[in-house]
Amino acid sequence: MAKTKTKAPASPRTDTTNAAELQASGTVEVDTSGTTEADTLSAIRILKQADTPKLSPRGKGHLTYEMGITRDQADALLKADIAKEEATLADAIWCRVTVNQSSGYFSNEWISLAQVIELVDQQVIPFKAIIFRDLFERKGANNHGFLGAALKAEGLLVADDKQPLILSPASRRETIWKAMQTAIKEGHDLTDHVAKEQARKDAIKQQRLAEQKKRREAYLAQVEDADTSHAFESQPIAKGVTETNLEKAAESPENASASTDEG
Repeated sequence: MAKTKTKAPASPRTDTTNAAELQASGTVEVDTSGTTEADTLSAIRILKQADTPKLSPRGKGHLTYEMGITRDQADALLKADIAKEEATLADAIWCRVTVNQSSGYFSNEWISLAQVIELVDQQVIPFKAIIFRDLFERKGANNHGFLGAALKAEGLLVADDKQPLILSPASRRETIWKAMQTAIKEGHDLTDHVAKEQARKDAIKQQRLAEQKKRREAYLAQVEDADTSHAFESQPIAKGVTETNLEKAAESPENASASTDEG
């Protein structure tokens, strides 16, 4: 099998039309019960969502994973020659795990198939999914195994019949490239539920921050009003003392003659 040498693309970020920022600025009211598809337009166009068992027979529950393509590379992938341009195809396609039906934390980062294939082609066959560990920015004990299960389900990897954690590269990869091209032609563009959920959480967070800011400003205003009121109330006392002193001075013998009109 020819080795694929390609520079791994930067991991895509999920962009959202930030309703959370608008909410915090007070320019729009945000319904945090959900967001629209336009609010969560991802850099990745999701072409496929599927379930698969975990690599270990002892693993409980299935995984849900997604396959997607970088939006601005869709046309290039459609025009790519499957037999000759594997690097171009791999560079455009991404995979991530989104759901674990049982316990166990994992990262839902998009992982480039270009990175996957480059790693696989460098291995002494067979190998374990641990080779994928460093592809993730957020580390976790389940990440590499879950990704391995998704890649196996897509036909990029093959597991040993007797030792399911032992993997080998599939002898042919054309199937996945053809499937992705077909999905693009058919207009597949699934909802990015991960981005929608993140946008919802961000909106709630910003709303809470805005509420905390309002409470803090109200408290500071109350303290300022209390200080002003205290200063105002203490002023007449000083004035009263001054007037009393003047009255006493006017009644003194020294000032009595000066203040008498003797005509």
